Formats: sequence, C-alpha cells, structure tokens
Amino acid sequence: MDLLAATEQHPLTTLHQAATDGDHDVVQRLLIATPALASMTDIDGISALHCAAWNGHARIVSQLLDARADARATENTGLTALHLAVTQGHQEIVAQLLATDPWLVGIDHRGNTLVHFAASNGHSQIVAQLLAMNPALLNTVGGHAHWTALHCAAEKGHREVVAELLEKGASLDVIDDSGCTALHRAAAKGNHVVVAQLRAANPDIIKAVTPDGCTALHMAALYGREEVVAELLAARPSLVGAVDCNNGTALHLAAMGGHDRVLMQLLAKAPALIDARNLRGFTPLHSAAFGGRDSAVMLFLETKPDLIDAIDGNGRSLLQTAIEGECGDEVIEYLYEITPHSIHCLDQKSEGPFHAAVRSSNSFATDLLQWQMTFDGIVDAFNACEKGYCERYRPIVEKQCESLLSWLNRDVMGTVIEYLGLASMKRARTLEEDLDTNGEEGRCAPLNVHIQPSD
Repeated sequence: MDLLAATEQHPLTTLHQAATDGDHDVVQRLLIATPALASMTDIDGISALHCAAWNGHARIVSQLLDARADARATENTGLTALHLAVTQGHQEIVAQLLATDPWLVGIDHRGNTLVHFAASNGHSQIVAQLLAMNPALLNTVGGHAHWTALHCAAEKGHREVVAELLEKGASLDVIDDSGCTALHRAAAKGNHVVVAQLRAANPDIIKAVTPDGCTALHMAALYGREEVVAELLAARPSLVGAVDCNNGTALHLAAMGGHDRVLMQLLAKAPALIDARNLRGFTPLHSAAFGGRDSAVMLFLETKPDLIDAIDGNGRSLLQTAIEGECGDEVIEYLYEITPHSIHCLDQKSEGPFHAAVRSSNSFATDLLQWQMTFDGIVDAFNACEKGYCERYRPIVEKQCESLLSWLNRDVMGTVIEYLGLASMKRARTLEEDLDTNGEEGRCAPLNVHIQPSD
C-alpha cells in the first residue's frame, strides 16, 4: 500500500508507528505531506512526540519539534513528552525538550516534579540536570503521598540518586503524609545500603519517629528486613527497646509479621523483650498468635515455655488468641494439650476458646473443644450462632446441647427444648419419658444456667 494513501486512511496510526519505531525517513515524508500531524493526538491524547520521547528517538524528536509539535501537550493522564523521556532516562531528549521550552521543568497537576520522576526511576544524571536548572525542586513535596525526590529514591533503593540528592543538600527531616522520613521508607523496603547512606549523612535521623511512634527499626522489623535490622542495631543498640504509641516494640511487630530470623536477631540483642507487653497486654507471643504465625509461636514457646499460660490485657488465653488469629491446627492442638484448663478461661466479654472457634467457623478447633465444654459454655456458643456467627455450626451446637439435656431436670429441660426449637417432638417426648422412668433423683441440674430464647 502506498504510504501517503495509508496516511489518508489512518494518519495518526502511521505517524505514531513510525515515531515509535524510529523510522525518521517515514516521519519526514509524513510531516512534509501533512505538517499538522506533528501536533495531533490519538484518543488517549498521545502524540507522535510522546512516542518518540518514550522510545528514545532523539532525531525524530528534533524532526517533530522543527515541525512545531507542541512540547507542552499532555496525554490523558497529564504527562508531557518530557515526563516520558525523564522516566525512561533519555538524557539527550530531556536536554532537547528543555532547550525548546524551559517551562516544562515545572510541577504537574499532581504536584510531582520531573525530579520526582527521575529519582523514582533511578536516573541520577537527569536528576542533576534538572536541579541545575531549578535547584528549588530539591526538597519539593509532591503527589498524594507528599514525597520528596529523596523519599522516591530511598524507597526504590536507587543509591546513586540518593548520593546525588544528598550531595546537593537534600533534607532528611522532611516527612510525607504518613509522617515517614526517607529513612523509614528505605527501611520498610529493605534497602540497607540506602539506610547506611542516610544514617551517615545525618546520624540523628535514626531517632526519627512517625506519628504512631515507629522508628526505622520498627518498620524494618514489621516487614522482615534482616539486613536493615542488623544495620540499625549496629549503629544504635539502644534502639531495640524503643516503643511505639501502642507501647509495642520491634519484637512485637516482627512477631505479628512472622519474621522468625528477625525475631532471633532482636532476642539475641535484648532477651528481656520476650516479656514486653503493649497497651493491649500482648507479649510478642500473643502478637504472633494473633497474626496466625505458627512458627513464631513455637519459637517463642521453645525460648520460654512458661509463656504458654500468659493472659493478655483482655483476659484471653493464648489458646483463644491463636484460634482468633487463625493459627494452624497443629499449633491449636498443641496449646490445648499443654493447657487443657485454658478452655474454661473466659475473657472480659465472658467468652473463651470455644466461642472463638464457633465464631470463626474453625471446624478443627470446634471439634477439638466441644466435648470438653460445660452446658453453659455450649449455650453461650449457641447464642453466638443466634447473633449471626457461623450458622454452619448450629447443628454441632444443637447436637451437643441435646446430648446434655438428659442431665437436666424437667423444668430446665423444657426451657432448653423451647429455646433450641428442636424440630423433633419425638426426641423431646423421649427425653421426658426418660425422666419419668428413671426419676429425677440423682440427676445433676447444672448451676447458673441462663437461657435467653431468641426473638
């Protein structure tokens, strides 16, 4: 097909493709035939200049600029061709576009600068190039997270960019919308070399905390960043005892995340932290159980076996916490076998492990614990079903309640039958006949049976 004929049918498609492929001869022929194509865009707002800038074709960028392509034109998400060149690291094209229109070095509609784009993508030379034109962009915060270029580079682990920004005097004290410094961001991502760079530039930055009281060590522990934890503890050993606004240590956060190697690092530095409690009354062991971290639970118990009887601030046993945290069957069974008495340990809401098992629809824990429950406990669990919890376990609870009816006196039995709404009147009559045949003498009426018929 003749090229100009194709252009008449699909003018934008042809020019865009040529600009993308770097075919400057085709671009030249198209622009000579139809100069207006230089500034035309497709349905996504993308011009041929965007295509050439993204793909690094400097000669075609020159051709398009000579044909009066609009360098300020943005595609539908608000990006100019310069944004694309910066993102891709095409330094020559960046220089071309800035020479054409220095205005382009400004801030986009999201508040991001070109320095943010260059820093995020690891292009240190372009960072230097842009800051040379506008040094005020060094500590500018941008985007929805209010990051500086240093936040961007630190979070992505771009060491050369971090070095360039620090050399230019970037501030380490600027915080983002979450109250995090660049050090917090680097620590959370495990960029230990960047952490060392930032700490060397300002040793006191290691003491910085977020509004929640988290240090960089808390962030590293939460995400299991072993090398960062080692770097920070070597730089400031006392950091291991720092607590956040919930009185939680780094050990609590590592336990919640199930990072066993970090747990061992922290315990080796401060063994006493194994007994530390946060504002919920959680030890790190409770945090591990609540997070469903089986291996961390066992690690703590191997380190200090007597922790198994620890009760949290709400009166919950470790068994109940493990069930609520959805620990594995082996851990739940182990805790039950070691502390069978904990099944009757009730929290401040008068609920215990069986309630937690029923509410969370944990079939293993329900089957394991149900035969050890008192009548009151079973009825309490049935009440949990009535409140909308785990309807699928209603038959289990009903069966257990029914099996206990034979131990009740006639008055209580009638109330229970009415409460449970047992469908089988034959079964109810059988129970009554059993009472008539054997008499009530010797039967044990449970104490403090409180039954509240459902609406």
